[in-house]
Amino acid sequence: MAGPGASPAPSPDHLDALAAKLTQAANALRQKSTSPNGNGAAKESLSTAAEAQKAGVAALRGMTSPKERFLDLMLIPPAMGVLRVFLHWGALERIPRDCITPISYAQLADELGAEVELVRRLAWVLVAAGFLKQIGDDEVVNTPNAVMLIGNVTLRGVLDVVAEQVRAAMVLPKYFERYGRVEPTQQRGSPWTFARGQPDKTIWEIMSADPEEVEVFAKSMRASSRFYPMLSPYDFSWIVEKSVEDQSRPLVVDLAGSDGESLLSILRNTPGLPAERCVLQDLPHVLEDNAKMRQEEEIKALQKVPIDIFKDEPVKGALVYQIRRTLHDYADADVLQVLRLIHNSMASDSRLLIVECIMANPPTPMAAAVDLFMCITAGKERTIEMFENLAADAGLRITNVVPGETSEMGVLECMKI
Repeated sequence: MAGPGASPAPSPDHLDALAAKLTQAANALRQKSTSPNGNGAAKESLSTAAEAQKAGVAALRGMTSPKERFLDLMLIPPAMGVLRVFLHWGALERIPRDCITPISYAQLADELGAEVELVRRLAWVLVAAGFLKQIGDDEVVNTPNAVMLIGNVTLRGVLDVVAEQVRAAMVLPKYFERYGRVEPTQQRGSPWTFARGQPDKTIWEIMSADPEEVEVFAKSMRASSRFYPMLSPYDFSWIVEKSVEDQSRPLVVDLAGSDGESLLSILRNTPGLPAERCVLQDLPHVLEDNAKMRQEEEIKALQKVPIDIFKDEPVKGALVYQIRRTLHDYADADVLQVLRLIHNSMASDSRLLIVECIMANPPTPMAAAVDLFMCITAGKERTIEMFENLAADAGLRITNVVPGETSEMGVLECMKI
């Protein structure tokens, strides 16, 4: 007999309806153009991809009751916490990776130098979450969900980032009581700093006091960035053709370009694009630190120009300006300030490429979660319409939108109005 709140077995008709929705979404996704012409086609393409994802989620939810879905939420924070403990201890590595051979809780505890009862209770959380599987009363085996994390620096880094954001999300009710029911827009007094008990400081000021935390954060950011393809879906080949018209004109300026990885990808995938006419910009210490680490000839050949994106864009009249995965860190007013500065440096035929996550409306589950995490740090993910409004206020118009093929990252091409 099913317990209280248990989901009744889905009927054949219900399963048929869910399958039909998935089939319809899959067919629509197959038909979408990967290189749409114009913003209208781009919006349709993004919407189709989002609907396909949401159809899959809806199908899974259709097989559980509302109470079960609520109870599933209760498992997420404990599972994240235990995963971080087991990864820190190297516990998953000590369980055979074949997902067949078991290890006893006693043996696992002995190898970890921990109490058996503690290891058992922690492991039970991962059993409940589907990362481990218990055999009998006293043995456990790995599952593909856990094996995937072993040695995966990217996923472990993402887990660290998300854990910090969840920590801050738990205090949102108190945060909004204090600051009002409005979007967080200031780096000081964000939910993240509020959760740390230091709302008068920025995230960077708090973390800089702990070198270990700075290193963990840096690794986490490098890891999470691997979720977003470095290779741009934008076609830069036209720049090579245009470059011969004025040999002195800067070609591609990468604002807040960090270590130059994005420019390196562009150069290596655009034959004939001269590196010495491309410009890497970031804060002075970022350029200095990365100059010591990056030894690629293309990166050495780049012009390096230190900037503060909120104060000035010193390179005037470049053919292309790019700002990648930076604007989502800031609220609308800050983004508008940056866009206006870039606008002031653009020539009439210059292009600005904004490379960001382009959310559907409503967003996919992942995009909605990431947007909340950005909200916690006073940032924001945006839809095409949001970008259009900001661009217009800065004197720009979006001339093309190129969606990514494997993620919600896309490129918005802008020109002066």
